Amino acid sequence: MNHARTDFRAFLDTLTVAGLMHGIDEPVDPYLEAGAINRHLLESGLPGPIYSRIKDSIPGMRLAANMFATFPGVAIALGLPADTDVHDIIDCYRERFGRTTEPVVVAEGECQQNVLLGDDADLTGLPAIHGHPGDGGRYLGTFGVSVTKDPDSDWTNWGIYRGMIHGPRALGITLHPQINHGGRIMAAYHREDRPMPYAMFFGGDPLYTILGGPGAPPGVSEVDIAGGMRGRPVELVRCKTVDLTVPADAEIVVEGTVSPGDVLPEGPFAEYPGYLVSDPAPAPVVRVTAVTYRHRAILPTCSMGIPMDMVFPQIQMAANFKRALLQARLPIDKVGVPRAGNGMAVVVSTDTPIAGLPQRIAATIWSDAAGSKLTPYVIVVNTDVDPMDTDAVLHAIVAKCHPARDIHVYPGFYNAPLQPYLPPGPHRALGAGGANVLFDCTWPIDLAPQDIPLRSDFATSYPEDLQRRIKHRVDAWSLTPIDLRGKN
Repeated sequence: MNHARTDFRAFLDTLTVAGLMHGIDEPVDPYLEAGAINRHLLESGLPGPIYSRIKDSIPGMRLAANMFATFPGVAIALGLPADTDVHDIIDCYRERFGRTTEPVVVAEGECQQNVLLGDDADLTGLPAIHGHPGDGGRYLGTFGVSVTKDPDSDWTNWGIYRGMIHGPRALGITLHPQINHGGRIMAAYHREDRPMPYAMFFGGDPLYTILGGPGAPPGVSEVDIAGGMRGRPVELVRCKTVDLTVPADAEIVVEGTVSPGDVLPEGPFAEYPGYLVSDPAPAPVVRVTAVTYRHRAILPTCSMGIPMDMVFPQIQMAANFKRALLQARLPIDKVGVPRAGNGMAVVVSTDTPIAGLPQRIAATIWSDAAGSKLTPYVIVVNTDVDPMDTDAVLHAIVAKCHPARDIHVYPGFYNAPLQPYLPPGPHRALGAGGANVLFDCTWPIDLAPQDIPLRSDFATSYPEDLQRRIKHRVDAWSLTPIDLRGKN
């Protein structure tokens, strides 16, 4: 187990040493400029920024972006070496996810070194950015983890729901009773005409942010999973104005309440599919009662687009899908959620010639909580294709997937409302008008082994001893790799 210091600052320090982050000391405007820099650095394959001077923010506060944009960064967040293979990262997450350790409540924490109450709890002094020209406003909640507690049990939910600043003490949150756990908990309070206690925290152990995405089923607290995955209990402190607890090592905490019927238009916001598709819609409002933060606090933020600036959802989804497939005893090899698909496609490899296996794989994925909402594209390939190699997957589609026989379309499925291809209309928010599709890119089971075409590439076409000699010779030439960033 990794027992080294794992708070957000230690995480950023390790990323910086690895060349994945760098500091920016010159003033940066939170309106569009920071978002544009974030996107340019990401799309150019350059280290992520840690801004130390965001205009009009509380002096000393900092802003960090793109820290979860690479698989080496996610490996570091999990306590693995930066050069860990992506499939080993997936398996590590899958193996650790089932462990739980209950948290402990401590008397004080660094997240409350500074406390702003009442009218002093002003959100506009935080370094939140207006990241895209089409966004509805400044978004504080992009990598913020919402904390809600079920009124009838001990279940505490951590979830990432976007949050737009409406004013000094008002934050719009995308809580939806039909879509996310936090929304269902909110509905339980509002059915009794009670305001819901609410907190949003930023930073702390990077694992908190990773677990705030799609993960734990209803009734399971992400804080317990975080403790189990780290091998030690998470230390929590009690909020100052609401009956909730938050990680003691968080950077910033916003506290407040969400009252029945208190809504304001929220959005639009450029989301994970890479397009601006959501219209402004009524969303619950957090009426802020306190803001607490560490000295020189660091706010994590993201600027979504193409490619995504976070890859931990792909690790989570691939791990969860692989767990479900293995529990169903399906003979699969590797599972990948390629970065280019932004979570909307999963690729599974297998070499077992069983009739209907690709269909069973697809059915299992679409029965998963995340797969049923977010992943309409299932691609099944043979094991000579790495599911995370998008070039190899595309080649498998065009070379092995028969256009009439091997593409299976299933109309009428729920698709995430943010899918750009969904038709507009009053039911779009509930995912209406969608469909799922299976691409079967495996060799037909009735194809005789001698009739399977030979793959023409270095790894499979040439004898192993010749491969070793060639690699040794080429290594001695000390060639510089061609930079293909943004060209493939």
